Amino acid sequence: MQKNNIPEEETITPVIKDIERIFIRIFNSIGRAISTIGIYISRIISFFLTNFKKLVLFAIIGGILGFLSFYIAPKQYASDLVVKMNIDARAQLFSDVNYFNSLVKRDQSDRLANLLNLTESEAKSITAFEVLPFSSLRERIEYVDKIYRNLDTSYQKLISVDDILDEEDYSYSNKFIIIVKSEDEFVFEKIETPFLKYIERVPELHQMRESQLKILENERAILTNEMESLDTLKKITNLVMLEQAKAKSKSNTGTTITMGQNGENSNINPLDVYAKVVDYSKQISIIDTEIENYNQCYIIFSHFNTIGDRIGFGKIARSLLFALTFFFLTALIVAFREAYKGK
Repeated sequence: MQKNNIPEEETITPVIKDIERIFIRIFNSIGRAISTIGIYISRIISFFLTNFKKLVLFAIIGGILGFLSFYIAPKQYASDLVVKMNIDARAQLFSDVNYFNSLVKRDQSDRLANLLNLTESEAKSITAFEVLPFSSLRERIEYVDKIYRNLDTSYQKLISVDDILDEEDYSYSNKFIIIVKSEDEFVFEKIETPFLKYIERVPELHQMRESQLKILENERAILTNEMESLDTLKKITNLVMLEQAKAKSKSNTGTTITMGQNGENSNINPLDVYAKVVDYSKQISIIDTEIENYNQCYIIFSHFNTIGDRIGFGKIARSLLFALTFFFLTALIVAFREAYKGK
């Protein structure tokens, strides 16, 4: 093999010079960019200083107009109703709210007034209906837990818990907030009863409610029968315990009762009987509460306020918004005029 006789300095020097030229170009480009930005900033500052009085004057005018708009423009008020579903009526609720919104958008105030028992002027004041999921994270987790327990493990792997717990997904929420917006702050006290009557009108929802109600009543009847059986067992147990106490039988660790025709003995702990009675009583109490709730399709958690809450920008926010808008609009107009004169 032949050795390379070219000196190392001659092979490295061109590479170093190329790298040096690249860095020089980069720094020159950065310098030119900074210089250009500085020129534009100085021009902008000079423009604002030159037209300072004009811009400030129009900003003050905009601020005054924004302040006056608080009293001139129609004010917006809102109130909300929170309901919990006893049955799966999510799709129907969203459909009903969308229908009310369509009446508002089409300006069909006569039909809206008829549905909500309002005057036509009161119906015209309503500007929007909105429905949103309102369940807390804990309630959604409990709902997901119920679903998981009823699914096979192969199906559980296909479910994304993050998607289920998403606040915007109404499929896994049974509590909803219905927001109504209006230009009349006193209209909300009149709409709750007719609104609830309208969303409860669907016969299919009541069929589902009645079906669930029958299931609960059957469960209560079964538990009541079990309670009666336990009451009879308690009486028998008490009598046996009294007889054993009289006989001073200390050999038995529990209470022995002869049951059935074969004379078979069964050891029964009285404490277990009393515990069962308490457990069944709690279950019956829970079912009674659920039965009471199933008298209607929706449970009201929070009512509409009789007077709506003011929404939108206040006086200060409106003044600042209008002032900034007028300031920048004036600056654009002046800048275009100067550019046009320059041509």
